[in-house]
Amino acid sequence: MRCGSVARLAILALVTTVLTACSAAPTPTTGYGSGPAEPGLPGAEEPARVPISPAGYLGQFNLSSPSYAIANRFVPAQNVTIDRWYYAVNGEGSDCIGGRSGYGAGNGGIQFGRIVTVDQGTGLPTSTVLGAEQINGCDAQQRSASEFGFPDDHQVQFVQFPPVALQGGQMYAFVLSNVDPHPGDGGSSPDGNHMSANLNFAKLTDMGPNGKNTLDPNAAGATYGLDPRSTTMWSDDSGATWKFGDQVGWYNDGNGQGRMWPGGYRVAGGPNIPNGWPYMNWPRDGSAQITFTAASEQTLVRAGGASSSKDVGVIKVENLDTNVSATTNELGAGLVGGALSQPLSVAKGQRYVVSTEGSVDTGSAEYWERVYDLGSVEGGSYSSSCSACADPLDHPMLYASP
Repeated sequence: MRCGSVARLAILALVTTVLTACSAAPTPTTGYGSGPAEPGLPGAEEPARVPISPAGYLGQFNLSSPSYAIANRFVPAQNVTIDRWYYAVNGEGSDCIGGRSGYGAGNGGIQFGRIVTVDQGTGLPTSTVLGAEQINGCDAQQRSASEFGFPDDHQVQFVQFPPVALQGGQMYAFVLSNVDPHPGDGGSSPDGNHMSANLNFAKLTDMGPNGKNTLDPNAAGATYGLDPRSTTMWSDDSGATWKFGDQVGWYNDGNGQGRMWPGGYRVAGGPNIPNGWPYMNWPRDGSAQITFTAASEQTLVRAGGASSSKDVGVIKVENLDTNVSATTNELGAGLVGGALSQPLSVAKGQRYVVSTEGSVDTGSAEYWERVYDLGSVEGGSYSSSCSACADPLDHPMLYASP
């Protein structure tokens, strides 16, 4: 069933006031990941990494009020040109999906998604829109289903726009709101036309700098694969103010559970790159291993993993071609990592395994495995296995890094 019609705004470098707070233009900074990349590629010096998340469950926030807005603040590792942003959404209950009630209503509303600049001093979205699209929620749902072969009740949508050049090391934000004239009455309203943003929930203590408005590019404790300034924020007043951490959304404020909104971008003419772990719905946990084939020569010095409740244990990293291995100390629970017992060199094309006999969460590959090629994201071929995986594409929360 087709609901509504597509109403697109393709905007490049347009300055307009669109449900975001006005602030000064950003000033250049240096720090994490800043540097040149080949035109149109995610960065030859440092491939994008599959983020590691200790999330324990999902939650949804209906975009059922004209004053609601949600934002995913992100920092490209290298200069990059993008032409899409992907985001997690649940439209069950809307006319085009059916299923459970309480997540969507009517024709799904009018999704207004845009890439905006961020004030580098405050960390808040500005009114400078770099690329945007307006699209009916049911049309966006069906567009994704058609392109990726999703079932009708999938939870991935995207907005697309003319190519936008982003600078490595700078904060940007993807902002989403519902501009339908009849979005609903707020909260889990069964009336109006809307869908819900779909978020991972994780302990704030595990999220570290990613669970608050961190402005330091060198802040310690960031989730592997993310800049410490990457975060999710929410506004109840059309972008006049923004909330972070366990204040995101319209329910369960202050419960100690931070919120991470799954998303990512498409490199213009290139791959799709995740920003934040895609999907963690009551993840399983258990022992696991990941096998990588190195895309370039590197020396691994650190390893880590994530478990929302159990002990990650000792992580072992082994070069299968040289039979040299190294281990971490006992790591404990949560989002954890540590130095390897010795540096481990891997040459281009060599295989190495990251494993633990402890327990790590497994991120569901549901829907998102058709969007992200996890092998190319890490810069080399990739395979995994785990005692708790429900699907061969599920991703154990393990990593090793230079």
